[in-house]
Amino acid sequence: MARQTRVTLLVATLLTMLSAVFVAPTFAQADPIGGSFENTVGLPDGGLAVSDTASGLVRHFLPDGSEAAPFASVADPGGLAVAGNQLFYAGGSVAGGVDTGSIHAINLASGQDETIAEGISAPNGLAVGDRVCYTTSVGFASGVYCLNGATPQRLNTPLLAPNGLAVGADGRMFVSDTIATVIYQLDAFTGQVWPIGGFTPLVDDLTVGPNGLIYAASQLGIYWVNPIDGAFGLLSGLVATAVKQTSDGLVAVTRDGNIFHL
Repeated sequence: MARQTRVTLLVATLLTMLSAVFVAPTFAQADPIGGSFENTVGLPDGGLAVSDTASGLVRHFLPDGSEAAPFASVADPGGLAVAGNQLFYAGGSVAGGVDTGSIHAINLASGQDETIAEGISAPNGLAVGDRVCYTTSVGFASGVYCLNGATPQRLNTPLLAPNGLAVGADGRMFVSDTIATVIYQLDAFTGQVWPIGGFTPLVDDLTVGPNGLIYAASQLGIYWVNPIDGAFGLLSGLVATAVKQTSDGLVAVTRDGNIFHL
């Protein structure tokens, strides 16, 4: 019986992977913008911030799709998050950026840009809930970190390759593990995690929709996961580096410099 169960799970996994390859696209493609997009986040005014590793800019797109002056210039911009009237962004996100990474906060009203942490290793995923937290997958530094003031605290988690971070409307934080292909609920103070199920292969970025579903951008497409019962499915075959819930619905960005409204 155990062998039969393993075979059944393997077949289900392979079918899910194949469906990601052959599924018909369910997204509307915008005109190519240019760049190499790592992350995005919706702004309070309906615009978008996009981290572009090709130009080293945190770019600013207005609600009408036009582009304004960039928010910031930083080497290898990565994760983005908004909390209140602040835009948080990570710099030095590449895997080789050991102890050269940083996290910044921009006041969207005044434009003031403050460095809130520096000298950290390749911050990738970024989320702001009860604490400002980030992930890194660099060697022995791999883990989930949350800031105590400007000092990173490494959480004691069992994750192998933590990547995406997201906070839901209820304040719960979620984190993806790229190697384990699992999404977890995370306690940002103790590091305790609870797997929520769902097969999310090579998952990168996460977001939480108003319906409570988690959306995960992976190298095989964009998946949805129900954190209550672990149900999951393929939303789109789009291979995106990030997906975010915005006031205009789900938005995804790609490595080749495109923005998609799903």
